[in-house]
Amino acid sequence: MKVIKSKKLEGCIEGSNVYDLLLSEQITKEFIINLSKLGKLSYHASIMKPYFTIISKGKFTIKGVQGNSTIRILLPEDADEQLINVISEELRSC
Repeated sequence: MKVIKSKKLEGCIEGSNVYDLLLSEQITKEFIINLSKLGKLSYHASIMKPYFTIISKGKFTIKGVQGNSTIRILLPEDADEQLINVISEELRSC
């Protein structure tokens, strides 16, 4: 899956180093399962809008909703924007 656009969020309650990524397709269950190679997956599939969180301790957190075409990336305060490019490349192989 390709990242079409990334946007840094200002004034986000979740942190000060937060990005939304627009994906080329909607998020599927298979994509979520493939993303689990990036960290610890928490997947809540039994609700109307299934959502997931992937935590790579000390590196990043990915959040999203199945069926949407955006994901949210939370980076540590001292992380460089280059990490978004690395994550985008990882998403391409999922």
